[in-house]
Amino acid sequence: MARNYSTGEAKRLLRTYRDLEAKLNRLDDAAQRCRAEIDSAASAIAEGESMELLADIPVEELNRDKKGIRVKMLRDAGIIDCRHSLFERLLRLNANTPMGVDCSADGQRKQESAESDVVYMFHKQGRMHQEVADFANQAYYGGTLGVVPLQHQLAPCSLSFDPADDLARHLATHRMAFLSVVPSGRLVGSEAFSVGGDKMNRAEARLIARVAKTVYDLYVKNGKEFQPDNSLGIIVPYRHQIACVREYLKAYGIPQLLDVTIDTVERYQGSQRDVIVYGFTIQKRRQLDFLLGNIYDDNGIAVDRKLNVALTRAREQTVLVGNPHLLAYAPDFDRLVRFVREKGGYWDGL
Repeated sequence: MARNYSTGEAKRLLRTYRDLEAKLNRLDDAAQRCRAEIDSAASAIAEGESMELLADIPVEELNRDKKGIRVKMLRDAGIIDCRHSLFERLLRLNANTPMGVDCSADGQRKQESAESDVVYMFHKQGRMHQEVADFANQAYYGGTLGVVPLQHQLAPCSLSFDPADDLARHLATHRMAFLSVVPSGRLVGSEAFSVGGDKMNRAEARLIARVAKTVYDLYVKNGKEFQPDNSLGIIVPYRHQIACVREYLKAYGIPQLLDVTIDTVERYQGSQRDVIVYGFTIQKRRQLDFLLGNIYDDNGIAVDRKLNVALTRAREQTVLVGNPHLLAYAPDFDRLVRFVREKGGYWDGL
């Protein structure tokens, strides 16, 4: 038998029903968002794994069913490895080859009379101060990369600083600096455990924000205009770390610092800033594989593309932040830290 409800009871039941319905709708929306994010992440993983797989498969295997037709076309176009970029293919096809190259009907190369090479190596750069460029020049360019020179490429460090501020002293007197961040085990609460896991390093993020604040203070103290899109850039490998650095920057309450671009090295390619801060972020040895995932051989020289890009974005100063003990497991990173230490730019003042 149906129960009779009073007006008050009916209203309460209706409100309860509407609240439950709203909660269910919110849960459904959240589930849809989670599904979309999971699908996107799964696609990204599948795409990355597919490219890694394809990179190790000979072109012949990729085109087995084409009876050699596509293989010949791909090889004639210089595509023998899926990891090679367009410019690498052009370089390989044309290095030490006279201009006027053509192909005969049977696909064989024939040579015109021109004797000029089509490949030319630039030996001058107008971006980096010579001390900023020094490591990349020695490690990746065989010491052949010189400066134009422009005025800022030869200028000595001449910034005024607060003698009581050890970090300011270090940044004001070194074009290349490595700031050591070694876990102390003293972090507690939310500092010790973060939703970002291995992809969020709060100790590094805090120091990077402090470096940004110190750079800003040095600009102000020396009467230089701080322009967020020109003066300072921050590079880290993970999105979680970007958010973490941004969180610590907000704590300083300086609007200009909130407009500083914090991004990955891939997105910084082609950009430049007066000062670049590069945070390695990693907390586990296995994470080195991610940072070292783009190394190629250039005439016998192993070139780390990511590190090369990161080290060649700054005009006046590069500041590196990381755990030297972890980085020592990677030869290039270890060599970089030792290089900076030998130049006096190593700092472990935490």
